[in-house]
Amino acid sequence: QKGCSSVGPRSGEGAAGPGHVQSAAVHGCRRTASHPFRDCTINMEVEGQVDGGNAAVGAGAAVAADSPVHVVSWNVAGWIKTMEYIRKKHTSLREWLDRHAIDVLCLQEVKGTSSRLEADSALFDARVEGFDTFWALCDGSASAKGGGAKGFNGVGTLVRRRPGAPPVTANPTALGSIELDSEGRCLVTDHGTLMIFNVYVPNSGSGSSRLPYKLRFLQALRERMIEARAAGKMVVLAGDMNFRARALDTSPSMRIINLDLLRMSKCDTLGNVREILRDVWPKVEASLAEQLTKSVTTTKATGEKVVKFRRLARSVSGRMAALGDLCENELYAKYSYSLGFRLIDDGTSSAVARRRNELCIADFEELVHLVGDVKLESSDATALQKFARPCESPACLDWLHALQLDDGMVDTFAARHPLARRRATCWEQYRARRYENGGTRIDYIFVDEALYDVLPEKNPPLQTGKPKGKDGLPSPVYSAEAALLACTANGLWKPPSFEGGGLIDGPTAAYEHQFYTPHFGMVYTPPQMSDHIGVSAVLPAPTKGPSCDMCTAKTTRSAQPHLAQATIMQSFTLGAAARRKRSSSELQRLQQSSPTPSSSAATAAVSSSVAVAPALAPLPAPLCHQCHFRVCRCASAKGANKKRKKQKGELSSGVSRYGKFKSASLYPAGVWGGWYCLITSTLRFSGKSGTLNSFVARKNTPSSKS
Repeated sequence: QKGCSSVGPRSGEGAAGPGHVQSAAVHGCRRTASHPFRDCTINMEVEGQVDGGNAAVGAGAAVAADSPVHVVSWNVAGWIKTMEYIRKKHTSLREWLDRHAIDVLCLQEVKGTSSRLEADSALFDARVEGFDTFWALCDGSASAKGGGAKGFNGVGTLVRRRPGAPPVTANPTALGSIELDSEGRCLVTDHGTLMIFNVYVPNSGSGSSRLPYKLRFLQALRERMIEARAAGKMVVLAGDMNFRARALDTSPSMRIINLDLLRMSKCDTLGNVREILRDVWPKVEASLAEQLTKSVTTTKATGEKVVKFRRLARSVSGRMAALGDLCENELYAKYSYSLGFRLIDDGTSSAVARRRNELCIADFEELVHLVGDVKLESSDATALQKFARPCESPACLDWLHALQLDDGMVDTFAARHPLARRRATCWEQYRARRYENGGTRIDYIFVDEALYDVLPEKNPPLQTGKPKGKDGLPSPVYSAEAALLACTANGLWKPPSFEGGGLIDGPTAAYEHQFYTPHFGMVYTPPQMSDHIGVSAVLPAPTKGPSCDMCTAKTTRSAQPHLAQATIMQSFTLGAAARRKRSSSELQRLQQSSPTPSSSAATAAVSSSVAVAPALAPLPAPLCHQCHFRVCRCASAKGANKKRKKQKGELSSGVSRYGKFKSASLYPAGVWGGWYCLITSTLRFSGKSGTLNSFVARKNTPSSKS
């Protein structure tokens, strides 16, 4: 807890509770080995930009190998749908990446399978120009439920190519366990001196049923990161961690308080809370012991009727009070307000979900009001925030403290912005919580302490619409009001109507709000893209580092299933090579199958086999370097083509997103595959790579359209 801020609570919010790490940099790293970044320096002012401005890298521009690396981690909640939105607003993924000046993009919750990626890499934009992409997807059974269902989860890492930079290798199964690797939640990329762990940590699940699995995943992840450090690597941990590290990053009403600690406290700031705990709370506990529930029938939008359950409690005045939200089954409703010790055991391991007499501030206020018939004052609720901890299981917090105190990893956002309040990265979309900033920060970028020590102190401020403070006071950029303005683009994003219609489209200024100078902070992407926003950090450029057997050539190939999909020109080349190989093997087979005759008979047999072999698989004629046809049509076919153009469709000259293509006559009898093959082969033959998304196809008939 070294370096904890001494600034008291303000803006109606309390400071973090006791035992909670909120330091600017948590020290205690026990490593003594030398580190490659110890003498590094970083210039935060990238060419063509200033602090607080809009950064952009020119399309196709080469990035220097020694320039800082802008790392962004983002849970996209379905990459294919997010890609459609990016193409709609920004033409291409490459343009969007360049405008953000992103060098490494870590994606979580991609939602896809390796077979789908291999069959259609364009759907994921896995061949984005100027980037190498790596993937770890969930290929589980379609009948599986929960986190292991086929096509769920999935992570991907996009790395910008840099001249002179060490080659990047990857491993989609780095945890070394079929149980943990099969869900596609961890992808490791080796960048030389840096090793980036891109993770999508499992959710604890309904009723914390998957909490033991989550702890096994986190423990295996930590062990692999320790192995990487032992090999001389500097570790970066980025992704959706699915836990809350600081009380400041959570809505005040969702922070956890311990009633036993409150009873023992002698702090005068508790106000009326001490009297409520002494006089009212015993009556509330007696009412909760009855465990009353009732069933409620609801109707879905499809007209289907569903039975759900709600928790009931008898108030001090004798009336029945309905508590909380509807639950899927009666058991959850019965124990929804339980104050006992909760230990979850899945048969393999166990984990502590909650200690005795712990609940969130919102539940405490609800029980006191509805059951105890006492209204909690706002000043009392504010006083409780000083004794609250994050809304997270004790087991996850213990793992986090070990990661920071024992392994020496630093939360880059909390270290750079220790006073920032309510800076959430995820909001419940179906409840429209983003527009009131009722979310939490569960997306992080952790780095090793030795790496953090060489980062520059200068950093652009957090994105907001409020001006800086005066008279030496902390800047309003750290206030809850500034956080609300940032996540709503200064109020330009409006909440959707509960009557339906989907998310409301915003003005151009709202979409431009996401583009900002690379910094240690957040990337406020539009709500239409995902219910999460990105988190960012600027790191020193990696150089050639020590070898590590965690990422090999074999594991890298398994992380790039889209490269198994041959291009059209590769298919032509492979087909010609296969025919040559078949011709040679046929000749060899005929020679071996012939009996051993006299010398004259053997000579005749060999002569006949040589004559037969070319007839089985003739070698293809070379392509013309101008028209790309095996029979050149550049000059002699021009006259003959004029007559055919009246009856056949024609591909006009034009420019696609990958380069120019020339006109060629084609039969339009519904053979769209032939059109695609011809155009794609033409583009690839001329040295252009990528997936063909659009081309100009016309017919010379009055009713045709381009």
